[in-house]
Amino acid sequence: MSQHRGLSVLGISGSPRKDGNTQQLLEIALRIIGEADIATELISLHGKTGGPCVACYQCREKPAANCAIRDDFQEIFSKVCNADGLILASPVYFGSMTGKMKCLTERLGMVSEGR
Repeated sequence: MSQHRGLSVLGISGSPRKDGNTQQLLEIALRIIGEADIATELISLHGKTGGPCVACYQCREKPAANCAIRDDFQEIFSKVCNADGLILASPVYFGSMTGKMKCLTERLGMVSEGR
């Protein structure tokens, strides 16, 4: 993460490939954003644990938004909440984003919905 004050943008690469084309393009985008004195950080879902939302609704029973499933989602969710901007980058497989990215977006939506 670049060391700037003020705005920040988080980029998340949903590619299953380490250092693949999607991540490389995301790195370029974040580098250009960083030139505008905006802090940036990149998270790759490659190697991260995180499955689908199981619709247990425990995230809605507590005052603080939090997922009951314990995996890498908590760290990512915290960073998403603290960022001013978010870029989701994914290769397109069979007309949609990757499975890991879909799982992440569904859980982000469920935990943050209505808050």
